[in-house]
Amino acid sequence: MTTSATLSLGYVAIYVALAGVASFIEKPAGRGFGAFQLNALIRVGSLAAATVALVFAHGLAFPATGYLLAGLGIGLITGVGSMLYCFGLDYLPVSLVVTLSNLYIVITIVLGIVVLHEPVTLLKIAGLTCILAGVLILGHSPSRYAAHPEASSAGTPRQARGFVIMGIYVVMIGAASVFYFLGLRGLPVSVASAASNASVVVTVVLSAIFLHQPLGRARGAGLALTLLGATLLALSTG
Repeated sequence: MTTSATLSLGYVAIYVALAGVASFIEKPAGRGFGAFQLNALIRVGSLAAATVALVFAHGLAFPATGYLLAGLGIGLITGVGSMLYCFGLDYLPVSLVVTLSNLYIVITIVLGIVVLHEPVTLLKIAGLTCILAGVLILGHSPSRYAAHPEASSAGTPRQARGFVIMGIYVVMIGAASVFYFLGLRGLPVSVASAASNASVVVTVVLSAIFLHQPLGRARGAGLALTLLGATLLALSTG
């Protein structure tokens, strides 16, 4: 494995840890906000965190116009996707919405292979299959369901606590996003995207430890598959 790939895997691992913890604290944060309110706060806060990271890394210099427009386009697409996710929560069971949303990994993998001509190996196929299966199984875990549409009627004290927790969440997600994009420098997009979803493992484990949520056989299998998939993906990078 090259030094660049190893470093990139390290960046993705930091992303996994930060995003997993952030998803865990998203649960108490969501008690003070509706699903759409929570999504709006995350997007606005992430923009602020990303701006701070940009200034810290590059000063007041901005990327070339082409890259800037590409970044804004990605942000717009992601924002629209998040809004559709929130609307989906109003019409479908949350377990189904979460499970279906995780299928975006398939699209990323296909685009990486077709458009970017990423190599396809048996090891990579095995890793992607395991991590996709594991994430879909863990997608049914109650620890993932933080946003509640009916929560908008919460009292002021609970909302105030929600804002504090959201502040912490936003900082962690913003930092995690930076590490994810650093990881993309040395990894195929299909590998980085799939491996980043291992953050659900951190969330589920924290929920089992601090919220005493039982793992059960299904979640145990999901954890094992996700970790196995992440390991195979790491090995597939050479």
